[in-house]
Amino acid sequence: MTQADNGVSGKDFERPAWSRLMDDIRTGRVDCICVKDLSRFSRNYIETCEFLEKIFPFMGVRFVSINDGFDSHTSSNQNEGLIIALKSLVNNQYLKDISRKISSSIKARQDRKEYIGAYAPYGYQKSKVVKGKLEIDEKQATIVKGIFSKRAKGMSHYAICNWLNNLGIPCPSAVLRSNGKIEAENCNRSGIWLPRAIKQIIKNPTYLGHLVYGKSSQSLADNKPRVWHSEDDWIICENTHEPIISCELWNQANVIEKERRALYTSYHVGKEPD
Repeated sequence: MTQADNGVSGKDFERPAWSRLMDDIRTGRVDCICVKDLSRFSRNYIETCEFLEKIFPFMGVRFVSINDGFDSHTSSNQNEGLIIALKSLVNNQYLKDISRKISSSIKARQDRKEYIGAYAPYGYQKSKVVKGKLEIDEKQATIVKGIFSKRAKGMSHYAICNWLNNLGIPCPSAVLRSNGKIEAENCNRSGIWLPRAIKQIIKNPTYLGHLVYGKSSQSLADNKPRVWHSEDDWIICENTHEPIISCELWNQANVIEKERRALYTSYHVGKEPD
């Protein structure tokens, strides 16, 4: 039997699915609880200890925490549950502290208008002289200009992909893979250009010389999962590096994007525009 509390904080036991689980335990329908780790069970170590040391043994319920290597049926120490709970508390607080420090560091770099991505966008490279500065990769920049130019003239995403693939130009993920920056299983393994790569390039303000922050947010310290934000909520810092595309060409290409999207939305609901 599986109980789920998706989207509900584990800070205490005031959770709907937990209440249902306890009802099932009382009626004898459940005699074993298995969790990934204690942080998935609860982050309140006092109540966790109460359940592990008193309530579950009294009710004849076996408790297993996989990552913590704890099984109440094989535990040789009656206080091992307490030790595991305290260990979980310490680890959880340590991770939250690291999360806060990382968030603070990222915020400081944003305030300094530094590029904070893991690797530079296609068409750029990270400066080896100035930390957080993007510099143009001339070879890739020529490809980016060609993509914007052809899109501005009305060429479809698929047609642009065919143009690039016929020229034998590797796609962005293939370039990163060849440079050892990402693993094969984490990217487009074929090495060919796909429409989504074209769309990502055309809508990216980085090519205007702007840095974009706030595309997503996550906070381990506050138990908040990663959330992706709409373009309207992005934070854009202008003129932080040399642009590849002029504002005029950018606008022309993105007007085509909007027109095609509106056209396909009206005639092909649910399909991706080209």
